[in-house]
Amino acid sequence: AGMCPVTERMHHHELLCYETCAHDVDADGARVLGEAIRKVHAGRAELAARAGEITGKGA
Repeated sequence: AGMCPVTERMHHHELLCYETCAHDVDADGARVLGEAIRKVHAGRAELAARAGEITGKGA
């Protein structure tokens, strides 16, 4: 483990970052991004199960 294992775990496995300054997002783009994030969040259990199938690790 590194010097800050909690931060490293979050960075690699738990945290979703979006660099807002790197993109020119209008209101419609923000709406679409929000919908996409909600869709992934709603399907997180299925995604975790499928990730476990692919990697051979439990979710």
